[in-house]
Amino acid sequence: MNADEKLHVIPEHWKNGRLHFFKYVSAKTAKIILENRTLRWTTPINLNDPFDLQFGLKVKVDFFKLKKICREKLWEIYKQDKTENSINMIGGMVKTIKSIPIDLNKEEFIEIIDAGIETAYNTIYERLPEFNAGLIEGLSNSKILCMTIKPNNKLMWAHYADNHRGVVLRFRSVPAFDSAYGSAMPMNYVDEIPELMDLDYMADFVCGFRTFDHDERMKIMDKVVYTKSSEWRYEDEWRMHAGSGRSHSASFEDIPFSKNELDGIVFGLKISDRDRAEIESLSKNYPNIQLMSAKRSDGEFNIIVENY
Repeated sequence: MNADEKLHVIPEHWKNGRLHFFKYVSAKTAKIILENRTLRWTTPINLNDPFDLQFGLKVKVDFFKLKKICREKLWEIYKQDKTENSINMIGGMVKTIKSIPIDLNKEEFIEIIDAGIETAYNTIYERLPEFNAGLIEGLSNSKILCMTIKPNNKLMWAHYADNHRGVVLRFRSVPAFDSAYGSAMPMNYVDEIPELMDLDYMADFVCGFRTFDHDERMKIMDKVVYTKSSEWRYEDEWRMHAGSGRSHSASFEDIPFSKNELDGIVFGLKISDRDRAEIESLSKNYPNIQLMSAKRSDGEFNIIVENY
């Protein structure tokens, strides 16, 4: 099986071109999924990582470096009459200075503008806790679906498939159905909590060249939704995010999928004969299903997947 197979034609609005995604589950959960033909989209409170979607972003920008950059940017605005490009309080200050019939030299201009830069810098830090609290609260009802891209991950088998007694379900992206898997994005695994803004971003923000408009807010939200600590890197997770879902306050939602989207089941090394038989029976309701088994690789600490 080629786990990395790609779609021949990728819908324009999709975020990836993968043909398949995989979900490690216990035999009990597999039976529920097969019987109900639903997948559970869940909120942060139900996840096994207490930081998942529930951490604030940090700001770690050196004030003196920021001030140096902002001075140059604002001086250029002042000298070249580009005040219409700056849309915040400092931009207003520059416009006011520009309206005065006195041609300031750079030193005089900087002396006036420095106070505005410092005020803007301090305001960002003062408002950061409130901003992060709102961000976390806004994501608390987010519905997400987690999958991965390999069916032979030993740790995933151990942690999510009941110590190899469960199965891996293979889901196929079907453009004709606009499968939800087309919205999946890979997680970014990091050693430190991401920054809300770096030096260049903050300089543009302070100078009024950037604002937290809708597009910027979405980018900021994505930093939290698609970031986890590097300790979770082994999961190789791809995530789908549906906002607050259909039921805003629900802690999870069981959403139907098409029979044609579930096209493979990999049985674990230790699955019981009874569970195997029951899952095989339930799989007959899925017309394109391929049944496979996990096997120990000869001579290597690897798991291979073989067809029945």
